Formats: sequence, C-alpha cells, structure tokens
Amino acid sequence: MNTSPLPSSIRIPVQRICSEYLEMPGLRLTNAQAQRLLGLEAAVCNDALTFLADAGFLRLTPGGQYARMTDDVIGRS
Repeated sequence: MNTSPLPSSIRIPVQRICSEYLEMPGLRLTNAQAQRLLGLEAAVCNDALTFLADAGFLRLTPGGQYARMTDDVIGRS
C-alpha cells in the first residue's frame, strides 16, 4: 500500500473518482471510460487511478477495469 501523500495536482480528480465509486457500488471503468465520464485529461486520470490503486482503494482487474477493492470482482474481468 502506498503511503505517499496525495499530490496536489491530482487531489480533485482523486476525490471525484472516489465519489463515483462510492456512489455506484460495482462500478468498473477502464482508464478511457473514467477519462470520458469525468472529463479528465489522460495523464491526470492515469495518475489518479494509479494513486488509488496503489493506495488500495481500487484494483485493476484482469480485463483492464478499475474496481473498488472492496467490491466482489472475483470471476469478473
């Protein structure tokens, strides 16, 4: 688990991504889908998703989707 502080450059995108995942249990998005849904630039979205995965909030499924770590993603891709 990443213990580094949240970089200010991605603070707001991280908060927005967390909100979406908390409001919609079972949500799974690819990086590209998250970019479109939230209107984020590719690099910013990638950095935010990577931060959340490193922090243990999200996990990357074998199918390339980001899902909440606490959601049941076993058997899904």
